[in-house]
Amino acid sequence: PLKKDPMEKPKFNAIEDNRKAMLDAEERGPQGFTEYAEKVNGRLAMMGFVSGLVTEVVNKTHPTIYDQMLTIFPITKLLNL
Repeated sequence: PLKKDPMEKPKFNAIEDNRKAMLDAEERGPQGFTEYAEKVNGRLAMMGFVSGLVTEVVNKTHPTIYDQMLTIFPITKLLNL
């Protein structure tokens, strides 16, 4: 077996890197799927859904959601219909 030099500094210190990352995360604050972020996301999604429904009912000349989806995803062209 190869003997390591006891004075050699380790090239990768996972424990120290992990400790630094945890301290950085504490300074940034909570991120990701926090309760507040989920509430805001849900409320914005509800507002978008309701505005889409209102547009469908109020403006008859506006393309329907179904027509808009066919514009984005042209299924009929893919199926040669």
